[in-house]
Amino acid sequence: VEGIGRNSCEAAKVYLGLGLGPIPIPHGQKSPVLQGWPSLRLTETDLPRYFTNGENIGLLLGEASNGLIDFDLDCPEAVAVAEHILPTTLMSGREKSPRSHYWYLTTPIPKYRKFTDINGETILELRGAGHQTVVPPSLHPEGDLYRWENDADFSKIDGGELEQLAKETATAALL
Repeated sequence: VEGIGRNSCEAAKVYLGLGLGPIPIPHGQKSPVLQGWPSLRLTETDLPRYFTNGENIGLLLGEASNGLIDFDLDCPEAVAVAEHILPTTLMSGREKSPRSHYWYLTTPIPKYRKFTDINGETILELRGAGHQTVVPPSLHPEGDLYRWENDADFSKIDGGELEQLAKETATAALL
């Protein structure tokens, strides 16, 4: 994603221009605090009011961002196998957790899925409608910056196929 600098308002404008739904998140946090945030649809005119002081940026997922889905890899094993299973697409992460988010545009939009191991630890999440994910130039609570990991575009994929790939990735990570 080109044109993403350190200014959150300018970055939100770039995301909006790509047909994505940016939402403000408190600096250094991962969760939105605005009441009704899943229904928030900002326009370019709204951005300066919501992005005033280095806020983090979340992207609304699902219909709010033209079918954008975040394939969130939450353990090192999932990150390791994903590159062998998932189609090439735009990826993001951060210094302490690189290449941990794979971004796709889908139809139909798959339902939220969370895969865990027998100890209840999360392996991966397939995030869509009703969810959001923090993106660059945001700051993670552990202190490192989110970053785009490659220069690919958002790949388009069938939602059912993506759900199957989530199952395969989680299974391979367990093995």
